[in-house]
Amino acid sequence: MRKFRLILSFALAAAAFAASAGPALRPKAHYGEIGRRVAAMLPRHHILRQPLNDAVSRKAWTNIVTFYDVDHTIFLKSDVERLASRMLTIDDELKAGDVSFGYAVRALYSARLAERIAFATNFLAGTEWDFSEKETYCISRKDSPWPETREEAEELWRRRIKNEYLAMTLSREIDAEEKADDGGKDAEAGGGESGPKDDFREPELSVGASLVKKYLQYYRVMTEPDEENVLQYY
Repeated sequence: MRKFRLILSFALAAAAFAASAGPALRPKAHYGEIGRRVAAMLPRHHILRQPLNDAVSRKAWTNIVTFYDVDHTIFLKSDVERLASRMLTIDDELKAGDVSFGYAVRALYSARLAERIAFATNFLAGTEWDFSEKETYCISRKDSPWPETREEAEELWRRRIKNEYLAMTLSREIDAEEKADDGGKDAEAGGGESGPKDDFREPELSVGASLVKKYLQYYRVMTEPDEENVLQYY
């Protein structure tokens, strides 16, 4: 019964995730004027007083792509290469009132993140864990190359999930040992229980269910359907 409930919780989580995917966001009509004003203000009011040129465009491109995928685990190499075609045109686009690049990056990111979260959910639902195999996972991948294929990206996520699953499992075991030690010390001191037992606490989620919840929450936060937020990030 417990296993059935766990599988059901994963299935419901996956269904909720699939239903949360909405249409791609697009800039509102007046956002172009905001872009033009930013393009005019930066050279005059930014502390560096630097012209809005290809050098600034390149930095802006790096900043927005890194903002969405700092660890290089969401985009594929081909995605980044496609986005790179506009690396030196952001300055010209802003001057012309075109802010579409920020929404193009966001749309691609949302699609790839959906793939990664779907993989994580399915993987956690059907995996038999084996921690005897020696494997490594680099937690900070900001200087690592983007994966070339979906399979390579999923392998990165498999290792990431395994690492987080093991870390959470060990953390819970340490917490349980510390609570047991504290309970023994209280009993030896004659203190007994300090208060009435709380029989109405929510049962703790399994490690797998906790990770699924974490990933789904991350997806919702990062893909919140708010056109203005996308513009502000850009």
